Amino acid sequence: MAPPPTPNITLVGAAATRQGSSATNVAPADGYAATQPENLTLRWNGSASRYNVFVGTSPQELEMVATTPEISLLLAAQAELKTYYWRVDALYDGDEIRDGETVTGEIWSFTTVDNVPPVALAKDVTVTLDASGQARISASDVDNGSSDAYGIASVEVSPAVFTCANPGPNPVTLTVTDKNGNSATATATVTVLGSLPTAAITVTPATPIYTGGVPTTLYLGYGPQSITLTATGGQRYQWSPAAGLSDASAAAPVFTAATPGTYAYTVTVTNEYGCTATAAVTLRVLDARCGNKNDKVLICHNGKLLCVDASAVAAHLTNHQDQLATCGFTPMREGKTAGSGLATSFDAYPNPFAERTTISFRSQLTTAARVQVFNALGQTVATLFDAPAAAGQLYQLTLDRKTLPAGLYTCRLVLHGQVQTQKLMIEK
Repeated sequence: MAPPPTPNITLVGAAATRQGSSATNVAPADGYAATQPENLTLRWNGSASRYNVFVGTSPQELEMVATTPEISLLLAAQAELKTYYWRVDALYDGDEIRDGETVTGEIWSFTTVDNVPPVALAKDVTVTLDASGQARISASDVDNGSSDAYGIASVEVSPAVFTCANPGPNPVTLTVTDKNGNSATATATVTVLGSLPTAAITVTPATPIYTGGVPTTLYLGYGPQSITLTATGGQRYQWSPAAGLSDASAAAPVFTAATPGTYAYTVTVTNEYGCTATAAVTLRVLDARCGNKNDKVLICHNGKLLCVDASAVAAHLTNHQDQLATCGFTPMREGKTAGSGLATSFDAYPNPFAERTTISFRSQLTTAARVQVFNALGQTVATLFDAPAAAGQLYQLTLDRKTLPAGLYTCRLVLHGQVQTQKLMIEK
């Protein structure tokens, strides 16, 4: 019988007592389960001059493996895990009574048992996220030559799937199970190549006509009537909602003013690794048209709404700092003149300012209030107040320039859904 590839089992021999002149007191005991077959030594007692040792896989198929004058035999390891049978015959040579006599021994058994775990070996690997934002590995990718004397039944690795949330090094576990149910583990590092995009939106009005407002606000009847929304940071773009945009899958779709209202858009940016990021922008459309044919422009002059020719608007905006469409409010007019609102006061002093300014407001009613500051691109740069405001109480808020660059900003007060704005100028 051929020995096993490596000593991964234990052999157990059976002991029985043979009366008379046969071998007796065998060890190990009959039915013994062995886990170290390479060290299995069969032992017995007797007074014969020699012994024939037989081993086989059934009591009827025993083969002689050795003839020895000793009362022990180091048995070669058995390759298969099963029950083996053995027998020792006593040979008497030169005995006056039993010269040439052979006494056949009894048959005993031992069982080979594998309880030695396999050798688990793992190696580090590097993978790259695909266009869907995933990378998969198999156990064979990290297996570094794991082995077992009786064969490996399965090799598994966990985790095996990586996403945009797993860039960089990730620990994984390799689990190796042999054919006899023994298992062992090894660890490795999977380095995932990929990155998250940084999404951004740039707002560009169709014309440079000055409106006195922020670029994210359009006025029906005057100034640019469309805006290009340019998204950056990826290779693919998807805008939501699609309504109102020239192409919802373009990097730079065009929004065209058609109906007064507020329009919120979100773009999902996907890079070459299939990873995504989002950016959002809010656009506002105010109706500045007036006159019997809607061919004139509505402006706020000295706190009063006037309907003037389009040719006179530029002078009103630049020379008088008048405002298009409304007197201090930025929600849609819904076809009627804006009222006085809920704010009894809304001021900023000093303005212009170089370091800081104090923004104060008072509400007529107890209601939810929010004060935010936006840059020229319509991006929020500061939220100064976002809480219920008590009726009649004066609130004073400080805007510290900090890292804000010089330029024109808009401070927006929202009271119970109504909006009022103040222009803020930061000097160099």
